[in-house]
Amino acid sequence: MKGLGRIGLCENLVCKLGLMWDQQSGNVLNEVGLSDKDVMGGVGIFGEGCSHSAGLIAAQLAENGYTYVILDFGSHYRNVLYNVENARVLRLGSDFSLNPLYGEGMDAVEYIDLFVTAFSQGYELSVREERLLLESLMNVAESTEGGALTLNGFDGTLREFDESTNGAELRSKEEVMRITKPLFYYQGENKPFSSQQSMSVHKLFNGLTVIELEKFSSHRFRRFVQALMVLKYLAYLRGLRDKQLQTEPTIITIDSAEQLLQDRLNLPIEQRRQRFIYYLDELKERKTAIHMCSKFPSEVDPLAFGLLDTNIFHHMADEQSWRTVQTQLNLKMNERSQFIGLEPGQALMKTRWTQTTIPLII
Repeated sequence: MKGLGRIGLCENLVCKLGLMWDQQSGNVLNEVGLSDKDVMGGVGIFGEGCSHSAGLIAAQLAENGYTYVILDFGSHYRNVLYNVENARVLRLGSDFSLNPLYGEGMDAVEYIDLFVTAFSQGYELSVREERLLLESLMNVAESTEGGALTLNGFDGTLREFDESTNGAELRSKEEVMRITKPLFYYQGENKPFSSQQSMSVHKLFNGLTVIELEKFSSHRFRRFVQALMVLKYLAYLRGLRDKQLQTEPTIITIDSAEQLLQDRLNLPIEQRRQRFIYYLDELKERKTAIHMCSKFPSEVDPLAFGLLDTNIFHHMADEQSWRTVQTQLNLKMNERSQFIGLEPGQALMKTRWTQTTIPLII
């Protein structure tokens, strides 16, 4: 990647984005790239054509030795990466299965908190429902005395009733069974969940990998799987005894980020479920960067933008997303006309390091 230049930061460039240009004259000024610091600091790509740009970044970073995983909400990347050597597209339930209660080497009791966070993020549990699920799973985990947790074991525990079962306990169990019904619906042969998952998540997170989720009609289930795979990888990293065992830098791209990271700032503070974002921040400290892709940045939790050091904005399809871009880029009056005039293949980029808005041809 020699020969790339970029305003304010020109060392360790690992990815070419495109050409910087002057919108008034149309003149191309220089090539623009991302450094390792940019990449590992988090990158957000927003607007129409965001998946195409994300695919170009993914292909280059994989070629340069990064592990790059895309949690593909809507099957946006298969065609983008069709000709990329060694890229693989895997479908949950067809190419691999997961045991959602398996802690990836982490202590089972400690892992339960990550699992409940993922489930709550996907299914938008109330505070009460989240507490009931957490308490129920903790009881099961403690009863296994360090053994592996499975959905069958959890289901069996929920269905255990005896003479000592009081009315309050019975109602709690029934409510937990209702809350967790999707878990058991998706369990079985040729389904995404099984007692013995076919491959650990850290082995799935290898090279350039796209995890496709579109075959599942439930958006809540897709959100849950995205969150589950992210936090399973965090569990794996936490479970490593020797920090020297940590792998090469890893990048996880959350596709359709407006789904998993919905803007909840209009909700009461106890319902905003900010723990998931805190865990994403922890991943950054463990050599794992979070990238995001969304056509609708106005629907993304503003707190999630704090995870991103670099933002790339394409043309926006709606007025509210355009206003979000103005806020996130802190556009001046003369810069707003640049954004309004963006055409397909053009974008504006701004990094935390330079605070300069850069027009791009990607």
